Parts: sequence; C-alpha cells; structure tokens
Amino acid sequence: MPQKADKSMKDISGVYSVTWKDQVIDGIPISIAKINDTSYVAHWKVGNYQFSAQAAGMSAPQFKALLENSLVDDSAHYFVK
Repeated sequence: MPQKADKSMKDISGVYSVTWKDQVIDGIPISIAKINDTSYVAHWKVGNYQFSAQAAGMSAPQFKALLENSLVDDSAHYFVK
C-alpha cells in the first residue's frame, strides 16, 4: 500500500487488542504481535510502502524466520527507498 513520505508508520494489519513488540530485521523497524499460540502478525514500512503479514499454524521462531528470510527481506530489495 503506497503511503505519502511525510506520514508516520501506522498499523495497517487490521489486528487490534494485541501487544506489539518492536524489533529490527535487516535494518528495518518491524512490529510483531502474538494473536494466539500459533498465530502471529507483523507490520513494517519500506520507503513509501507499508506491509503487514499474518500467519497461523506456526511457532514464533517459524514466523520470525518467514519474516527474516522472505517477507521483510523481499520488501527491502523490491521496494527501494
């Protein structure tokens, strides 16, 4: 989702009433939350684009690996700042 450069990062995940934890993956600030024991959600911004991802049926380390090895990494390479 394109976003104007002058706006701050907003949560576009559509998930509320969770506790967000800020982390950095490959130099990109990202917020991750646990929905339940096997469901997780994340949102982040690269350049003028905002991203969110939600997954079910996996552990926290699996979700973080998915973000690190694919989703956040791909967004950093294909959506240039």
